Amino acid sequence: MDYSEIKFRCNEESKLVQEVIDGFLLHFMAPKAGMTKRLTQAKQQYKHIIKELPDEFFPKASAEYIVGRTMMRGGLLGQHMNHPRIQQLGDSAISFLQAQERCPWRYVFGRIVARPAEQFFVLQDEIIGDELLVFSPGMDAFCEAGHESSLYFLLLGFNGMCWQSYGLIAPFRSFDMNDVYVFGTEVFSAIEDDQTFMAAVHRDPLPFFMLMIGQESPHLMSGEHELRHCVAEQDLPHMDPSRLAPDFTVAWNRGVCRIQLDDWKAGPHFASAYWDEGNQVLHRYAMTQPGFDALTAKLIEAGVPVPPEADYSLSVSMSLTLSQILKRKLKFHDFDRLFDEPNEGAMPAAEVDKLNAFLADLMPHINSGDAPNLASLASTHGVDLQTAEELYRHFKDKLANL
Repeated sequence: MDYSEIKFRCNEESKLVQEVIDGFLLHFMAPKAGMTKRLTQAKQQYKHIIKELPDEFFPKASAEYIVGRTMMRGGLLGQHMNHPRIQQLGDSAISFLQAQERCPWRYVFGRIVARPAEQFFVLQDEIIGDELLVFSPGMDAFCEAGHESSLYFLLLGFNGMCWQSYGLIAPFRSFDMNDVYVFGTEVFSAIEDDQTFMAAVHRDPLPFFMLMIGQESPHLMSGEHELRHCVAEQDLPHMDPSRLAPDFTVAWNRGVCRIQLDDWKAGPHFASAYWDEGNQVLHRYAMTQPGFDALTAKLIEAGVPVPPEADYSLSVSMSLTLSQILKRKLKFHDFDRLFDEPNEGAMPAAEVDKLNAFLADLMPHINSGDAPNLASLASTHGVDLQTAEELYRHFKDKLANL
């Protein structure tokens, strides 16, 4: 494959994008379909995030939102292609726009699977699964900065030979597709599957742009285990937890039975199942994938009919980022509060809440590289100052070593 020829085509396409899209179409389309109103709303809704990001972030996000809504399948370009102002652009501009209409632009969450030439990438779409040849000098710069294995969020247009990135380039160091999907379901209640997820992204990518506040967040580890919230819930009428002894440790309180394995109930796994007798529902929860898998395998071995997979899993990095963006915490379960004694080696739920709130305020400082007032943050969240200093050193060192 002659990448010099493709690169020449990419450079010619970039000139047309700059002239036709950035120079005219962006401004022509901005007032249409309520986009200006949505941008004003988003600027207010996410002002606490926008102020933490570089000054150019929101103008670039706004431009990408408008262009994405215009150029994607079923977008505004098709509705306005015959408008007199577009028809007056000239033959080359009209031919360029007609080509874009025939091959609509698309948003992609993808990972790099190959780098066949300088500034060229083979990107695998994590939702659809296809592989795309992408030209992106911006991605090349991010790879040089250590983001070769990151999950990328991109708007792509096709030039007849390959795809090209447009606007913001968002590489997420510690988020995976499960994380981003869960974030999407917290923002858009209509998301039920991959198709409705991508429909939401194309309709309104602005919340997903805000994830850039956490793009440098490191994988949070305990030893060799990544810390993740693994969660599952199944209807299990007429379950009899008493027959699970002696393989499990079983405890009751207020109509809820806690079911644990001695080897997995303590940190970092904190694996437990809770059967809610009143609702006839079994909840499974663990802070590591091995902990969830071990608990689940033992339940299945004991005859409890549960699927082996979690309903969802969420990295601690995404959990903190999600809380920061949406200004609320996810509730995975409240069952630990029903039991007088915390799990062996586990931290009381109230203390976990304090630490999570502290970390949510700490991570923006770590990501931006500025020095936080640890004494003030610790006092605000009721966290011991020594613990706060240890956590700050830990996460700062993690990020520095990535």
